[in-house]
Amino acid sequence: NARKIDSSTSMVWSPNWDYLAYSSDKGITVLRADGTVKGNLDFDRSLPKSFTWSNDGTTLLMDLGFDGIFRYSVTSDELTIVTRGGWREYDHDPAYGPGDSRIAFVHHEWGNLADILVVNSKGEDRHVVSPRTYTTVGHDEELELAWLDETRIAFMLSEQGIVCLNIGTHEDSFV
Repeated sequence: NARKIDSSTSMVWSPNWDYLAYSSDKGITVLRADGTVKGNLDFDRSLPKSFTWSNDGTTLLMDLGFDGIFRYSVTSDELTIVTRGGWREYDHDPAYGPGDSRIAFVHHEWGNLADILVVNSKGEDRHVVSPRTYTTVGHDEELELAWLDETRIAFMLSEQGIVCLNIGTHEDSFV
């Protein structure tokens, strides 16, 4: 039953330090702070590429490639879909906004073109917030989205730099 980990394994503590999530060859394991297993999220088709905790530490967002972005609740052990991927397109790099009321993510169409989108916490009210489509180095480049405040998101474009995006004005700038 041992889970294999390698150099691509990611580990992320919940903000309240109650849980540690890590990726393995089968999916994501969530450990309690005392080291006991809270849950094993095994996936047959896609393994999570990126995952992040809600600000209150009760849910974990993860992307499953073409299957979409999912939310795991540590209180109910439920896995629910937030966004659904599609053929030749997928959503990844989810990030909760301040207060957990919004979720930003990267939407990739086939190839190296990416937009930044935002949905509410239920996955509804989907809209593009980036002023343009960004060209990435790879078709699944992790942009490491990070909310700076209610209206600004920072992210990385490999070989280009850090971008600060104002989702209210739809303006961006390299920093």
